[in-house]
Amino acid sequence: MFEKRCAGCHTVRGTRSAGVQAPDLTHVLSRRLIAAGTVANSPESLMQWVQHVQEIKPGALMPDMKLSPAEAGDLSAYLATLR
Repeated sequence: MFEKRCAGCHTVRGTRSAGVQAPDLTHVLSRRLIAAGTVANSPESLMQWVQHVQEIKPGALMPDMKLSPAEAGDLSAYLATLR
């Protein structure tokens, strides 16, 4: 899921995900804030951000990700490993 949808822009060190246009997500869950300091970081708010970027921060370069419940679950599980 991540490699198909996110890796073109985001990097996760130690993986094939080597995008340079967006923040490095290697340790995303260790951050206190996400979305350029707009949102407190929690698994729930991270998924809200991923799916509703433009609602939370209009004009952000990241598009809203139209994820199915299964995709959202897979992405959430993967992001939870990035501590």
